[in-house]
Amino acid sequence: MTDFGVETVELDLPPLAAALSRRLHEAGVPMTPERPAEFARALTLVRPVSRRRLYWTARGVFVSDRAQVKAFDAVFFSIFGEQAPDEPVDANDTPTDPAPPDDRPKADHETSSGGERATSSPPAASDDDEAGAEVDVPVAMASDDEL
Repeated sequence: MTDFGVETVELDLPPLAAALSRRLHEAGVPMTPERPAEFARALTLVRPVSRRRLYWTARGVFVSDRAQVKAFDAVFFSIFGEQAPDEPVDANDTPTDPAPPDDRPKADHETSSGGERATSSPPAASDDDEAGAEVDVPVAMASDDEL
C-alpha cells in the first residue's frame, strides 16, 4: 500500500489571472481589463479547493456567452489538465443550496399595476437653464494603462 497525501498549493493570483485571461483572449474569448481582477477576487472568495470549483469560478467570470464555452474549455483543460472523454462538465452535478424564501410583502414584488410601464420625465428646468442650450457630454477615453 502506498502513502496518500493531500497538498495545499498557494497560487500567486495576479499572475495566474493575467496569464489565464491572456490565453483566453488569444483563443477568442472577449476580454476586458477588469476580468482578470474580478477572477482574482472571485478566487479569494470561493477558495477553489478542487478543479471543478476552479472551473466554474473561472467560467462564471470569463464566459459571457454560450458560444465562448468551447474556447474556454480548450484553454482551461490545456492548463489545468485534460478532461476525461467520458467526464462531461455538468453544471447540474455541482451541489447547490436553495435560495431562502422571499419574506417581503406582496406589494414589494409587483412592478406596476395593470401591466403599465414605468416612465420617467425629464428634470424640470431651473431659472438659470437656457432653453435648448447645448450641454457638453463627457466621452469615455482609454487610460494610458489600457492603451
